[in-house]
Amino acid sequence: MFWVRWAWPIASAAGLFLATFLLYCLVYRVRHFSLPLGWDTPWYVWRADFVAHVGLGPLDTGARPGHELLSATLGSLTGLSQLQLQVVVPFVLVGALALAMGALVAEGLGGGDGRP
Repeated sequence: MFWVRWAWPIASAAGLFLATFLLYCLVYRVRHFSLPLGWDTPWYVWRADFVAHVGLGPLDTGARPGHELLSATLGSLTGLSQLQLQVVVPFVLVGALALAMGALVAEGLGGGDGRP
């Protein structure tokens, strides 16, 4: 029952996410960019590298540490550099935020079945 009712919204959300992700990621392939796009990307790369090597606290890196901690942890687990991670991580975070907001709205509009 659940899948029948939510199949179309889930498929359309997944299709929209995939289309948007491919649109932005194909820019790197088509234009042969080797570095992440954005004016603030070097700042994020530097902060993630700094937190990975020194830790939180110095140079005000304890303020809003979520992205730096996530990137430092992913870099340690995958062995990828922060520069390589900055091509993918922002897009994945946008998709995660969209899915979280969709779940929040669906639950707020009574999309749940009432069980805790």
